[in-house]
Amino acid sequence: MTLDRRINGQTDKLWSFIANQPVAGYRDVLVRARGTRPARIARLSIRWAQVRLDPPQGDPRFKESLPVWVVQALETDPPPGIEPIHWILLTSEAVGTFEQACQRVDWYA
Repeated sequence: MTLDRRINGQTDKLWSFIANQPVAGYRDVLVRARGTRPARIARLSIRWAQVRLDPPQGDPRFKESLPVWVVQALETDPPPGIEPIHWILLTSEAVGTFEQACQRVDWYA
């Protein structure tokens, strides 16, 4: 995972904010075989929201917050011994519906 950024004028942290959004639905994605790990279908819960990404502190190049959409895809029931998929995707592409959130996940998958 990447750095848990401050959002919305320093009022929230990205990971906990998106984790507290309601699940919009579920999406099945194909996880390709890799090494000794077999291919599988993973069921992902999908959450999304628009946030304002606060500028990094101490970097004078960035002064304004940046509006972005965040989509979380979290595997709900991974096979035993397999680490669950957990993607937090940031995009400038608008996400206003579950279908649009799934499209962003499909781009990443």
